[in-house]
Amino acid sequence: MNAKYYVAYCKMGDVFKDSFQMLQEAIEDYKIKIETHKQGFFDDRFVLHIEDSDGKVVNVKI
Repeated sequence: MNAKYYVAYCKMGDVFKDSFQMLQEAIEDYKIKIETHKQGFFDDRFVLHIEDSDGKVVNVKI
């Protein structure tokens, strides 16, 4: 089973991607990462975007 969506984030210059089957799951994870970063609990990481399996950025309104 291949992932369809990824939440990309950067930590110390390296890009990491968490994978999800459903766009809604990726959006929820994206929201959580942004909120915890705003609260100062997301280490030195910052969220970049959500992308699909082809690497195209998925624009979502939060």
